[in-house]
Amino acid sequence: MMLIELLIPPTAPDEPAPSELAERLLGAVTHAEGASPEEDEAHRAIWQVLVRRTDAWLGGTVPHGNRYVVRIDFPAVMLSDEGRAHFYARIADAFPGDAVSVYINPVAEGDFGTGGAAMRSADFVREMVAGEEERPAVPVEPGAASAVDPVCGMTVKLSEDAILLEHEGAVYAFCNSGCREVFSERLAAA
Repeated sequence: MMLIELLIPPTAPDEPAPSELAERLLGAVTHAEGASPEEDEAHRAIWQVLVRRTDAWLGGTVPHGNRYVVRIDFPAVMLSDEGRAHFYARIADAFPGDAVSVYINPVAEGDFGTGGAAMRSADFVREMVAGEEERPAVPVEPGAASAVDPVCGMTVKLSEDAILLEHEGAVYAFCNSGCREVFSERLAAA
C-alpha cells in the first residue's frame, strides 16, 4: 500500500494524539470533493499512516519550535506534477499555521510488494476503484485543454506528455499508466 510518515520533533509542545494526527493526514490525502463515503473508504484502504515522535532532531532553526516532516511513498508512474501539488496543498491545509515539510518519495514500478509478489500501479488503481460504479468513458473533446480520466475521475491536463488511449476512433486521457491499463482491461472485457 501507499505510505505516509509523520515525524514530530521531540520538543514539539502540546501535540494532538498520534491517532488524531494520522486521521488528519489520511483525510487530507484521500478525501475527494463530491466522493461518496464508499469511494472515500476505498481510497483510504490503500494507505498506511505512521506517526512518530523522533528521539533527536538536529538541523536549522525552526520557527516556534513546531515543525512536522511528512514523507509520502507513492508509485512513481502514478505521480504527476498535479499530484505533487495536490499533496503539498492538502497537507498544508491539514496543518494550518504549522511549519510542514513534505517529501514525496517516488517508488519505482515493481519496487513494492505484498503477498509475495510485486504490486504494480494498475493493482493500486484496481483497489482504489473497487466497489465504485464505473464512470462514463467520455472521450477527449477536440481542442480541449483537459479531460476526465474515465477510471479515477481525475482531471488531466492535455499536453504532449499526456497518457492517451485511442479506441474505435475516440481518444481517452489518463492521469497515470495504471488507470490506462485498467481502462484497457475494461474495454477488452466488454
